[in-house]
Amino acid sequence: MRAIFESLNRHGLPQKRVSHWTIVCETPVQMLRMNVPRLAQGLSTCHADADRGGRLKALRIIGALILVLVAAALLVWFVYSVLHWFFGLPPGSMAPVAGVIGVLLVPIITFFTTRALQRRRSLEDALREHKTALYDELIKGLLKMLNLGGVSAKMTDAEMKELFASVTPPLITYGSRGVILAWNGFRQAAKDHGDDNKVILFAFEDLLKSMRKDLGHSVLSVQKGELLRIFVNDVDTIL
Repeated sequence: MRAIFESLNRHGLPQKRVSHWTIVCETPVQMLRMNVPRLAQGLSTCHADADRGGRLKALRIIGALILVLVAAALLVWFVYSVLHWFFGLPPGSMAPVAGVIGVLLVPIITFFTTRALQRRRSLEDALREHKTALYDELIKGLLKMLNLGGVSAKMTDAEMKELFASVTPPLITYGSRGVILAWNGFRQAAKDHGDDNKVILFAFEDLLKSMRKDLGHSVLSVQKGELLRIFVNDVDTIL
């Protein structure tokens, strides 16, 4: 019995464990007959869930639009009422009332404007910290992978896979669209032109430019090969 089981196991036939005995109980045809109805039922359930989720999403969007329209209508009515009341005042009372309203509104507007700017600046600073750490790690890894910048030890295949796996999630989270496009272009250039150092180096420079632009540096005046010249001595020979 053990010899028969081992022979069947080598041929990759499906097995099923019953108690502490392992026996062959299903042929591929039997498995197909059993799994097709389950697959159809699962797909129908997924489609039903997707339709239900789509209807709920549509209802949420419609509800949000109704709330926005109601809020806009209330704002228009409020502004109209205030203006109607203000222009209905006696001419001698308009100037004092306008001065009081200005004294009350200016601090309120200044407070909320300052809070909004501070919140936006704090968010930008936090994002810049994450981006700076991500781009520094990516540049160091790529310099080592390309054997540039005086890095002595060449990157192994395992280290390269680890680098790509470690930078992908934060790149999706914090990287700008320009950086992501430049990263995809660099990977495509390395894939299609693995033996052409010129193409890979200029794709790498485009990635560096995108990173600097995302961090707030101006790249309009940066000439081709200018960033490569920092760590490639003979860059003029490939321009």
